[in-house]
Amino acid sequence: MDDKQFEKRMELLKKSYDRMEPKLDPYTVLQQIEENNTADTISKAPSKRQRTAVWVASIASVLLVGILGTSYMIQQPESPATNDKPLVQDDEDEHYKTYEEWLDKVAENYQRQKEEIRKELMVSKDELNALPFIQNADALLDNYTRGKHSAALTKEELQNLQVIERDLLNGLLTPKRVFATIKEQKQLSFDDSFEIYSLYEQPAIQLESFYSDLLEPYEHLFKKKVPSSQYPSDLQAIMEAANNQAMELYLNDEGSYAFKSNPLNGEFAFDEGKYLHPDILGYFESSQKGSLVDEGDELRYTREETVQTLQVLERTLLTDTNPGSNYYGGVRHNLEHTWATLLKGTSKYPALAKDGTVNKAYITFLQEVKDGKYGKVVQQTAATILKELQQQKTSQTLHELSAYDIWQDLLQAKGEKAGFRNYDHFSFIYMDEGEAEQIQKLYQQYVKNDAEAFINQLSPINIVLLYLYAITIDDHALQQALVMPNVTLDTGLFRQIDSLVDFSQVGETNAKGQYPLVSVRLKQDVDSKPMLIKLSKNNKGYPRIIGIAD
Repeated sequence: MDDKQFEKRMELLKKSYDRMEPKLDPYTVLQQIEENNTADTISKAPSKRQRTAVWVASIASVLLVGILGTSYMIQQPESPATNDKPLVQDDEDEHYKTYEEWLDKVAENYQRQKEEIRKELMVSKDELNALPFIQNADALLDNYTRGKHSAALTKEELQNLQVIERDLLNGLLTPKRVFATIKEQKQLSFDDSFEIYSLYEQPAIQLESFYSDLLEPYEHLFKKKVPSSQYPSDLQAIMEAANNQAMELYLNDEGSYAFKSNPLNGEFAFDEGKYLHPDILGYFESSQKGSLVDEGDELRYTREETVQTLQVLERTLLTDTNPGSNYYGGVRHNLEHTWATLLKGTSKYPALAKDGTVNKAYITFLQEVKDGKYGKVVQQTAATILKELQQQKTSQTLHELSAYDIWQDLLQAKGEKAGFRNYDHFSFIYMDEGEAEQIQKLYQQYVKNDAEAFINQLSPINIVLLYLYAITIDDHALQQALVMPNVTLDTGLFRQIDSLVDFSQVGETNAKGQYPLVSVRLKQDVDSKPMLIKLSKNNKGYPRIIGIAD
C-alpha cells in the first residue's frame, strides 16, 4: 500500500492510550536509585505486570560517563541471561572517529527501525510513542544525546559504544522481532533462551493490552459469531496486526474478548520458538496463562491443566540459578500459591466432604502427587499429609500449610538449605510511638466489641501486630483468638519484647493469594533477616496465624 493508504488505515486504528505509563526520565531514575542505595530500609517495587527495563537507562548513564572520561571495561548487570553474541548484530566494518559521529549514525538507525516497527504494528506515531517499551528506548537515546560531543574515540571506547548500541536497539524489538533474532538452526542454551524471554515479555504484555483495548467496539460481532471474513476492514487490520505478534483472540475471565500472546503453541506461533531451551518454557507458560488461581481462591483452569502447567513451571525454577530476579519471583509465586491452593482444596476439588470426612478423590490426588506424577517439589509434603490423614483422620500439616511451605519444598528440591526471599512484594511500615499507639487503640476496640467479628475485619498485618501486642500485655485469650485452632506457636522469640516499639519494621505481602505473610524485624536484630509470620484462612474464610518462621 502507498503512504496515503497506510495513513488512512492508521486513522482507523486511532485510539487514545492514556492508560500507559508516562515517559521515563533517566535522570529521575538515577536519583531514585541513589536514594534507594543510601536507605537502609526495604521499599515496595513495581508490580510484575508494570515492570520495565529501567536498569538500562541507569547503566547507560554510568557507561556514558566512562566514555567521556577515561577508558574502562564494561561490566554487565547480574543476570542469568548473559550472551556474548548480541541479538542486534554490530557492523564490524563501520568505524567512527568521534562520539558525535557514532551518535548521529545510531540515531539514524534508531529512527529507521522505529518507523519500520510503526508500520509492522499498524499504529500511528502517537500510539507507538505511548507504548512504555518505546518510551524507555526513547529515553535512553535522549540520555546519550544530552552528552553529545566531538571528542575522538579510542578503540576501546568504540567497543563500549557498540554494546550500548546493541542494548538501545534491542529496546525497540517487538515480540516478532525478538524471535527473529534466533538465527542458528539449533537449540539455544538456557541463558540465551532467557535473554529471548527477557526481551519478549514487556512488549508482549503491553501490545496485548493495546490491541485488546481496540476490540471494545466489536464485542457484538464476536458474540454473534460473525465470520472473520465479514469483519469490517478496520477490525481486520487490528486482527492482522495482533496475529502478526502471535496473539490470539480469547474470552477472558470478565466475559470480554481480548488478545493473549501464545508465541510457542498458538495458531500464530513463531517457528523460531522450537529452538528455545526446554527448561525456559515455564517463563513463557506463566506469562501466557497468568495466575493459575483467581481472587476467589478457585482454579482458573481444570485441575489436570493446572498440574500440567505446574510441572512446566517447576522445571524452569529448578534450572534457573538466579532466584533474585523478578522473572523468577513471579513464576515462583505462581507455583507456591497454586500448589498451596490445590493441597488445601477448593470448592470444586475439596479436601473434605460436606460431612467433614476426607474426600476419596482428594486421597487419590494426594497419592498421585506423592508418587511424583506431577513433579517432585511437593512430593514429601503430599506424603506427610497422606500419612497423617490415614493414621489420624486429620492432618496438622494440611491445617497449617501455606505458600511459604511450598517455597521451602522448592528449596529442598533444588538441594538448598537457605534461599533468596524477594521482599519486593511487601508493603512495610516502620514502628514508632505513633504506630504503637494505633495498635493500642485497636486493642481497646477489640475489648469493647464482639471478639470474633472484630478480628474478622482485620488485615493480616493488623492481626499480627495485635498478636504481638497481646504478648506484651499477657492477654492469652486474644493470642488464642488470633491463631488458627489446634495450632501451637513458639513465642519464645518475642518474650523479650516490652512494647511494639521494640520492632523496627513490619511488612505485609501485597501479592495476590490466600496465604499472606507478615515480616517482622526486631531493632536489636536489624542486621539479620526478618522473621516471617504465616497466615491462612479458617473454615469461614478469615485469616488467622498458622506459624512463625525465622
